[in-house]
Amino acid sequence: MRVAEDGFVRGEGLAGPPLPLPPGARRRTNWVGWALAGFVLVSCFLFVNVHDLARELRRLDPAEILVLVLISSADRLLMGYKWALLLRIVGVDLPMPRVIRYFYQGSFTGLFLPSHIGGDILRAWWVSRDSGVRHPVYASLVVERLLGFASAVSWAIAGAAVFMSYLRPQHAILWLLAGALGL
Repeated sequence: MRVAEDGFVRGEGLAGPPLPLPPGARRRTNWVGWALAGFVLVSCFLFVNVHDLARELRRLDPAEILVLVLISSADRLLMGYKWALLLRIVGVDLPMPRVIRYFYQGSFTGLFLPSHIGGDILRAWWVSRDSGVRHPVYASLVVERLLGFASAVSWAIAGAAVFMSYLRPQHAILWLLAGALGL
């Protein structure tokens, strides 16, 4: 163990925040990362029929595409903001735009991996690398996933209560009461 310049005790295996570059120095380009990203994007064309995709996209109105992109962007912004708040609770004080950027990048990466967990781990690694905090960052990731699960269960209960009230309107009050108790 050693005491870092910021006064925190760090183990030898823990990474602190990245050191600033000396004046006039340039950050090295990560060619392996760019090559891997290019490989992933090119390999996507092996699994996607581009002609079918283009035909379906031509059927959509540009206004519909814009609405879908805006809804998706609002979702990612709010989810990134939520994670940034969870990070602040555990003492990670990174700028909000950076955390949201990491959330976007992790979500995009998660689209191409076998599960979304890879994108989550990647964004948590970026934050832990930048902040020097490890375990609380990964714990915030677990809490974020648990909050999402609890939200999904809550919406499922509320949706089922409303749906059953629609199917059996004579018992609507009972279904809504059962839904409220379930929540």
